[in-house]
Amino acid sequence: MAIANHYRLTTPDTILDGRYKKAPGEDKDVAADQLSRATLLLGVTNGQRVHAVYTTELRKDMSFTGIWGRVEDPERSVDMLFLTSATAARKDKRLSTFTWSGSPQRLTPDGLDKDTVLKCQGTRFTLADTDDKPTHIRTLCA
Repeated sequence: MAIANHYRLTTPDTILDGRYKKAPGEDKDVAADQLSRATLLLGVTNGQRVHAVYTTELRKDMSFTGIWGRVEDPERSVDMLFLTSATAARKDKRLSTFTWSGSPQRLTPDGLDKDTVLKCQGTRFTLADTDDKPTHIRTLCA
């Protein structure tokens, strides 16, 4: 029997060689019932949530949100996250448009063990409450 790997998501004070610094006061708690529903849907037991926003001096932002806990089927959990994110985005009244770019791509960066699943997919969206409707391009990784 193989021994399971144990990981915990953390948010360091700086990322990307110190170019991005964690914004103060950005770690917001999620309601217990929301966390419970999310972890159940994603197949995570004893789920814990972590969140941070990072910014540069030039006002570029990066957001990190995650749930960690015991995951029986990492591939299924990641696939469910993409599926539920798409469903939530289509229902989000703050967005006037939302589309995925391509499909989730599996990545295997150096240092990632064979049992860990990492997939990323691009998104394009416009906000409903802006006059000029710029298109925002973001990448979701899980």
